[in-house]
Amino acid sequence: MNNFDNPTFQEANGIRRDGISDIPNFEAVVNSEKKEERIKATPEQCEHEDKKLEIFADVIGDCEYYISGGLAVELEKRKIEHVHDDIDIIVFEDELERLKKKLLSKGFNFEKNKNTHDYDSKQITNENTNKVISDSPHIGIFVYKKSKENNTAEQLNEDGSINKKFPLDYFDTEKQMVEYNQNKLCIADLRLVLGLKMISERPKDAKDIKKIKESLIAKYHNKKTLSEEMEKLKVISQENIKTQAISDIRNIVAPRCRRIGY
Repeated sequence: MNNFDNPTFQEANGIRRDGISDIPNFEAVVNSEKKEERIKATPEQCEHEDKKLEIFADVIGDCEYYISGGLAVELEKRKIEHVHDDIDIIVFEDELERLKKKLLSKGFNFEKNKNTHDYDSKQITNENTNKVISDSPHIGIFVYKKSKENNTAEQLNEDGSINKKFPLDYFDTEKQMVEYNQNKLCIADLRLVLGLKMISERPKDAKDIKKIKESLIAKYHNKKTLSEEMEKLKVISQENIKTQAISDIRNIVAPRCRRIGY
């Protein structure tokens, strides 16, 4: 059976469709990426993933951060099963400079991504060669801004406009700290991870939606509470799709307007 035709994938796809009815061209994405499957890591690869997390925990120190993506889902269960190309973290704007100093002091670079408000950081041998140390984690840094007025956390575009936003109560370091191999790591709230994956078009994210829902069912013993949280996420995701669409249009139109003198 093709992985993209199995019941698990179809249910995850259904969860996405229930929440996001107007995702464009999702079937085209699925059909064009049928070979994109997550292969379980070997014991040696799992050991390497553990080492990267150990280095990460030492480097990041007491900065406020939230590990996101599929890695957060696995850390929630205290079990790494796949190879992760990078460690994606969410960091608030007012914590960015302190994080940068910590990374640079540990031999990591700190590079801004083109046309975004995000950063990449890798450990290098020295500034002259800029050669990346292979055993070290690649850290993807996604910058959010706290809006206490709106009680939201907002991811920003390069021009400072909002790309997406989530409730501020999804961010609580005390509640979201987990211990993994004697390292204390702060993972993103699973509602946030689910909200991010619900607006993605990658097939592997549709599979993760299924895993996250299972974890949320275990967490929210009250089915009514879980149902309310899912309904809230659907509304948030719809709003984020609209916000991103406006942002995409702005990114296309603005350069053209500048070229013709507007």
